Amino acid sequence: MTIYSAVVLGLGFMLIVGIFDIKNKKFSKEYSKKSIYPAQYAIKVKGLPAKIKNGPQIKENDLKAFFERNYGPVEECTFAKNYKGCLSIYTELSKIKIEI
Repeated sequence: MTIYSAVVLGLGFMLIVGIFDIKNKKFSKEYSKKSIYPAQYAIKVKGLPAKIKNGPQIKENDLKAFFERNYGPVEECTFAKNYKGCLSIYTELSKIKIEI
């Protein structure tokens, strides 16, 4: 194989990869437009008390009932704790505790 044929093959390969990359980006954009992500329909509620004054702890069903009463049907209600970027540290700590 001569240097010229190697250059031609290399350029041909780069052309094919470039075309694939362009088509892949176009497909990816179209797919993202058609996709539905949970974040598009999720809400974040801050400042909920852990307990109602001298009462029971707030449960997911209570929050769901509140939103259904005031805003309409709710598919699912889930509490998620904000670890402020430290979730991986807490995960490692739990692994250490299990080992001990």
